[in-house]
Amino acid sequence: MIRIKHRFGLAGIAFITPIISQPIGAFFAEKFFKDKKKVIIYLSVSVIFWALTLYFLLLMFHDQLAWLL
Repeated sequence: MIRIKHRFGLAGIAFITPIISQPIGAFFAEKFFKDKKKVIIYLSVSVIFWALTLYFLLLMFHDQLAWLL
């Protein structure tokens, strides 16, 4: 997480937060960055981005993934 913070900043932590864990990502974002409004905005945009990305991937590949559902 330290490497991601130094390399990509808050945007990097927000980007990987839905992949690792929401509570863990939120904890690190709150710990490393003190501007709470900015943290909330970045984490919210990240969650929306991942939700839309996964939705459209499922929509596009629904037929190939039918056995999973």
